[in-house]
Amino acid sequence: MDELETHSFQGISEELIVRVDEAAYKRSWQVARQWDCRHEFALFRRDCVEFLRAVGLSLGLDMPGRGMTRWTPRAYVRALIAQNTELQMAADKH
Repeated sequence: MDELETHSFQGISEELIVRVDEAAYKRSWQVARQWDCRHEFALFRRDCVEFLRAVGLSLGLDMPGRGMTRWTPRAYVRALIAQNTELQMAADKH
């Protein structure tokens, strides 16, 4: 994630790939479209972390909680990846 520095997706350094069915894809797409570049920013209510949380919740991901000072966007993405990687590893063991 370096869009804060470059305002582009060319230098993305973190990613979480999630396999979904068509219904989940459509659900997440509808949620994402609600955020469609309206340029309405509100810290802790309408920011990049809340966008991640909205899409992730629509996909049924285990989303980390968010405190007032706990997460920068990069730290939140890393926690999201770690939390869901651990869940996937546990599911694979069963």
